[in-house]
Amino acid sequence: MTTFFRNLLLLLLSATAASAGIDFNRDIRPILSNKCIACHGPDEEELKADLRLDSHEGATLDLGGYSAIVPGDIEQSELIARIIEEDENERMPPKGKGSRLTDDEVELLKQWVKEGAQFDQHWSYQTPERPTLPPVKEDQWPSVHADRFILSKLEENGLRPSPPSDRWSLARRVSIDLTGLPPSPEEAAAFVQDTSQDAYSRYVDTLLAKQ
Repeated sequence: MTTFFRNLLLLLLSATAASAGIDFNRDIRPILSNKCIACHGPDEEELKADLRLDSHEGATLDLGGYSAIVPGDIEQSELIARIIEEDENERMPPKGKGSRLTDDEVELLKQWVKEGAQFDQHWSYQTPERPTLPPVKEDQWPSVHADRFILSKLEENGLRPSPPSDRWSLARRVSIDLTGLPPSPEEAAAFVQDTSQDAYSRYVDTLLAKQ
């Protein structure tokens, strides 16, 4: 799979997941990593207030009558109180240790805590699972599984797929995607005149061989 199509598929899967509620790896881990873990992570020398936010156990630990996170309760979660604190001496992250969380980031953390503050392994440690193919109305249009994700989003937004491109246009687009340059006249003509079932794959292989 080429980089272009791999990135396209990742974007589509992310868009599909976006409607499924808060996802720790997608929505929460980046916030904690960028704004909190430097002082509340696994580095013992940098650890502040004996608080770790890189695990459920550390984040929910009783720190003497309070916890950074009380799953399901944003009012009792000290983390939420400290990131919205107006007093700069009390607000987290502290001055000089990072920028204040944006309103969107605050809302994501609140919603995450409301939903139970579930942690999850980094995606690189998880066994890949094949996603369920979404239902579509024009089920004759998809030619590969990735097409169903594209069509599902189009139909969700009241849109329809564009008609197929002519082969000259396709030859140009693929060449620019893969090489950054349009094809030579000979390359484009060879693709257009190739009527075999694997014409597209052969054309892609030809372009990649130039790199």
